[in-house]
Amino acid sequence: MMNKSDNDTNQLMTSFDLLNDMNAAESQRLIPTALFLGIIAVLGILGNALVIHIYRTRYKLSNAKIFIVSVSAVDMFSCCIAIPFEIILLMDQFTFEQAWMCKSSRFFNTLSTCASSFILFFVAVDRFRKVCRPFQRQITTSFATKLCIVSVALGVVVALPAFWMYGKKTFVVKQDTIDEAVIGSECSTADAMKGSIFPLINIAMQSVLFVTGIVAISVLYCLIGCKIKKQSKKMRLMMVRSMSIPMTPSSCVENGVDIPGEIDPGRHNHEDVISRKNNDNKKQNERKKRKSEKSTDESWTRDTEVSYTSYEKEEHAEVNRGKTKQTDKQTKVSDDQNVTPKDTNYNYEQSERVKTIESTGSSERVNENKGTGTLKRQLSNAGSQIFHVIRRITSHTSDEKLDSARKSQCLKEVRARKTAFIMFLISLAFILSYLPHLILMATRVVKYQFIEQLSDDGLATYKFFLRSYFLNCAINPVIYGLCDVRFRLYYNEFFSRCFSRK
Repeated sequence: MMNKSDNDTNQLMTSFDLLNDMNAAESQRLIPTALFLGIIAVLGILGNALVIHIYRTRYKLSNAKIFIVSVSAVDMFSCCIAIPFEIILLMDQFTFEQAWMCKSSRFFNTLSTCASSFILFFVAVDRFRKVCRPFQRQITTSFATKLCIVSVALGVVVALPAFWMYGKKTFVVKQDTIDEAVIGSECSTADAMKGSIFPLINIAMQSVLFVTGIVAISVLYCLIGCKIKKQSKKMRLMMVRSMSIPMTPSSCVENGVDIPGEIDPGRHNHEDVISRKNNDNKKQNERKKRKSEKSTDESWTRDTEVSYTSYEKEEHAEVNRGKTKQTDKQTKVSDDQNVTPKDTNYNYEQSERVKTIESTGSSERVNENKGTGTLKRQLSNAGSQIFHVIRRITSHTSDEKLDSARKSQCLKEVRARKTAFIMFLISLAFILSYLPHLILMATRVVKYQFIEQLSDDGLATYKFFLRSYFLNCAINPVIYGLCDVRFRLYYNEFFSRCFSRK
């Protein structure tokens, strides 16, 4: 009886030792994968922390800033939690017992993947509206923040089934050492889900969501690329039309030789037309200006002449009335008093003196009126000149404002395109990092015995590329550093400050 129990104990210890040996051998083959994940985790934590710090402290509040910080936060979450869980599970391929760790690991992986996917989809929608629909209603910063929160919430909803679907899975180990079957355990679909259609529905749902997201993001960025191409063509045409003849010494290439002082008609034909149009416009404006000044002078002259003529008529009428009165007086005196010629001569001289005084006064008043008209003309000319100067100043100011508005709009368009390009690279990196995982999963569905047919080294390679999507967690800071000049400057400034303090 004692011998039989000892044999059973030896048999059990042999199975346990065999599983440990197989687990150690598999761990040795998976060391490159574990190192790969560890390097990604370290670089991802440092890089994403730097991205979050720089964008939060140095960049103005915008949709791009909110989305980039959100994506970096999700990637940092993966590097801090999801990847360490994955490394622990990777090193325990035959003797796994912690079902809660398996559930948590799959939940965190699905959460980070889905949250990043939804955020990148909303980023593509935002870029599409900025570039292709610039005059329509845009996504505000507050709404962008809400979209990021919704993305994380949707990721939680999609990842929740992992708590029921994944867990401890037992399997029969292929071996020739022991006659009896050796049972190993790993983190995969739980044994309780065997024969259930729920895992298939969950995988199908996640696959459809992921493929739909990739297709939608690709279509949106294709539309953005087409729009940017059209805008670039329009901008080139506008630049060609707005060009004028250069103010540098002209030259014409004849028989491969530059002839100074000559203008190539084929080179400057378009610029000649534009310059002629500008000169014609200037001449027309000068003609209008001269006409307005001339009409102003003529109006003042006419007013002066009319006033002078009316004044002269009044003076002649007054003189005639004076003559008539004087004649009547003389006649009356001569008739009533029988005046002598001497008195008559005296009255005549007095009347002539009065006439002279009156004519002198009238001429002085006419001269004064003429002087007033000249002064009015001078004031009118000065006023018109001041008006033209003010109009030129105001038109120059309005032109400057228009130019500044055009420049600011052009800068906004350039920044929108640049941001769209950076976001496109982030989305492209996300898709490419998931491509090996998707190909292997599709191969498993098509070839049911795919994993069983792999050798030990082939299985280790399969597990390496199956986790290729973690590369996306560390590659985004590299994209920012390569494509964003401001981020690169802030990055250099940050490290220069750190080293200068030391």
